[in-house]
Amino acid sequence: MQPHALPRLSDLPRPLLTIIILNLTLGICYLGFLAKVARDGDLWRADFTSFYTGWSMVLEGEGERLYDLELQQDYQQRILVGRNFKDGLLPYVNPPHSTLPFVPLALLSRTQAHIVWMVLNAGLLIYLIRRALYVVRDWSTLERWALVSSIVAFPALYTSFLVGAFSLLVTAALLNCYIALEEGRDRQAACWLFLATVKFQLVLLPALWLFGARRWRAVLWGLGLTMSAIILTGLLFGWQVWADYVEVLRVHNQAYNYRGMFPEETYSLKGALALLFGQPAYSPIVAITTAIFVGAGASALWLGQRDRQGSATGRALSFGLASVLGLAFNLHLYLHDLLLVLVPGMLFFLYLRRSGLPTRRYATFALLAPLVAFGAEMTLQTRLGIQIPVILLFILLGWMVRAYAAGTGGQQPVPAPPPDA
Repeated sequence: MQPHALPRLSDLPRPLLTIIILNLTLGICYLGFLAKVARDGDLWRADFTSFYTGWSMVLEGEGERLYDLELQQDYQQRILVGRNFKDGLLPYVNPPHSTLPFVPLALLSRTQAHIVWMVLNAGLLIYLIRRALYVVRDWSTLERWALVSSIVAFPALYTSFLVGAFSLLVTAALLNCYIALEEGRDRQAACWLFLATVKFQLVLLPALWLFGARRWRAVLWGLGLTMSAIILTGLLFGWQVWADYVEVLRVHNQAYNYRGMFPEETYSLKGALALLFGQPAYSPIVAITTAIFVGAGASALWLGQRDRQGSATGRALSFGLASVLGLAFNLHLYLHDLLLVLVPGMLFFLYLRRSGLPTRRYATFALLAPLVAFGAEMTLQTRLGIQIPVILLFILLGWMVRAYAAGTGGQQPVPAPPPDA
């Protein structure tokens, strides 16, 4: 059997096998949900439509006006043929350099392009699972099946397919960045992290971690790729496009229930506060959460600096902690982008296992989290005043912070307690 091959289900204990099968079954159910949405003709109500709008504008030579929202609205209304989003537009707010590779999809109709996009994402899911199994190739049968079942059952995965998001691409890129760092391939790590800048706000803290860790080869390659992208898009679209992009981000960050920005439906601290206090308190919420995100960035730098004195075991926790900080305090995190939590979640288990620390409680949490999150999304939603996935995210964050403090980030050997897993 190859190191990354799946073990036999018959090898697993029956109670845990039941939970794993429930997770796998939920993953299969997601296919049915997607088929129903497609049959009902509702796939147009998706982020993919905004992507297709931006790609179409560039294809027709309107790159210089890519972030002209009125022009975006004209294009989108033409694409949707009489159908409309609330407020008339779901704006395109991805960075300019991430537009170019996908412009050929605008040669197809929106429906055809969306089908191609979903097929590409299915391939990315298979690739993500294979890369995850590569990282955990020395894990036990139970652990590997638990990992696979947790991935396919995660509600964020279904939502990513539903809206046609970039979440799978960014998740795979972040995981590959960690793999490359652990194997000493810093240039490849930089390339993977640059690929993830299609949603740069999701990987900003891991990038700051690289600075703190003084992985200069990765940093210089990352800066080189970023500058090349800025220059290329500036030459093609005009230099003003980057100023326009920053401005549309500023406006989008301050918007409330307008043109695709619904803070109460986001899944970070900012979303939790917006849900709790509502629109009257939104301006101070933006200011407070922005300051906290800056503080989280400083923490990522500090974690990277500490990693220079640590071990490979500690790196899994340190890099994972920087990643989860970037999610918990993100300024714009919808459910589909919560898919990235798979990476720090897996790295935390990797740290516990390598350190000889108890894993049973965390494994149970990780295995049940997709089912709990799905059940809450289907029933409770916001009735508790906070999204259940947000609670799960902060439980993971607290668990990782506690482990980091107790184990000094993996810098010193941790005595192995009696095994419980």
